[in-house]
Amino acid sequence: MRFRRNVKLTKRRRRIVFNVDVAKRRKGRKGRPAGRGPAARRWAAFAAAAAAALCVFGPAIARGRFNSPPRFTVRTIEVTNEDLLTRGEIAALSRARVGDNLLDADLQAIRERLRAHPDIRDAVVSRRIPGGILIRVYERTPVAALYAGETRHVLDEEGCVLSRKKACASRALPVIAGIPAEAVRAGGRLRSAAARRALDVVKGYQELGLDRQIDLVSVEMGDPDNIVLRTGTIDEIRLGGDNIADRLKTLSFVLAQRKLRGLDAPASYMDLRWKDVAEMPAQRDAVSMR
Repeated sequence: MRFRRNVKLTKRRRRIVFNVDVAKRRKGRKGRPAGRGPAARRWAAFAAAAAAALCVFGPAIARGRFNSPPRFTVRTIEVTNEDLLTRGEIAALSRARVGDNLLDADLQAIRERLRAHPDIRDAVVSRRIPGGILIRVYERTPVAALYAGETRHVLDEEGCVLSRKKACASRALPVIAGIPAEAVRAGGRLRSAAARRALDVVKGYQELGLDRQIDLVSVEMGDPDNIVLRTGTIDEIRLGGDNIADRLKTLSFVLAQRKLRGLDAPASYMDLRWKDVAEMPAQRDAVSMR
């Protein structure tokens, strides 16, 4: 009984069910690839044409969509500045206008137009999506004044000549004297060695805090071997022509010692060219300070 039962199970396993539909599909694959009938070929041609049209006309459609108002249109121009130039003046200099296309705005060109102004050291221009332009302006700081004839000009630490508006607003500045006459104009730059040295003296004077000890009135560059400072307390301070940074440090030390000793009265002159600092009080004989 067990043997016959196994024979029946073996026959069942070998039984093949013939499916007419499966046979037809297999026969069709032998004749031509499946899915490549006339309808499939038409859809493939349509898809290829649509892809080609998208490549050709897609960018134009996208530009038209993004550039069409009110999307990405300049609606606000925001200006930040902590000095003299007003928002209206900066906006006029930038030539950025409400209603322009934000994506087409040339930010670098706007920045260069702003930097062309004599008072603007640098500017940062950025987009504020979806409809704004942000302009940050950094103005030049005047550190000294210069007279060309009767006209007073002000300079920044790089020797750039600033505008008349900046000159009128900056009064308490040391004057640089004795520099050969140059074509001084707003937006220009003094490049002479004498002007460069004079500005270095003013910068070093401020960095050491000497302007908090005595006011610097002028820097005289008439004699390149003897730069002379004139201050509110000491009429004449002779620095010499070399090692100016060390001489200014010596001046800072001497002024501190004068104050500690109660000798900070006005003086006629002080000579820093030698190892011993010579001072001429206003109404006394010369003394030597070590």
